[in-house]
Amino acid sequence: MTDVKYPITFTGAGPGDPELITVKGKRSLEEANLVIFAGSLVPEELLVWTREECECLSSASMDLDGMVEKMAEGYRAGKKVVRLHTGDPSSTAPSTNRCGTSISWMCPIPSSPVSPQPSELPPP
Repeated sequence: MTDVKYPITFTGAGPGDPELITVKGKRSLEEANLVIFAGSLVPEELLVWTREECECLSSASMDLDGMVEKMAEGYRAGKKVVRLHTGDPSSTAPSTNRCGTSISWMCPIPSSPVSPQPSELPPP
């Protein structure tokens, strides 16, 4: 156990294209000591940005309790823990409260661009 504690970072993997992860999301992967990713949903190409010594675990075979315990263990050990999730990571909010840790959110780029409102369109 260490006195240094980093918030567990919930990072949105974006809409599926590894090139659409945010700069903040990429940075969280580059700095992580432990990444738990949704193995059946998140493109593994995103893990190329992790350091060689980073532990990357697929959550596909984990139940919620096991995933929460792994994140909490990493937090207690002073690791920079990233939960890499598809879409908007705020959808996993119930699991974060179970860790009893500080957290941060890195929301992804949406899958469709924001469209202008009809009143914002130029006249034909």
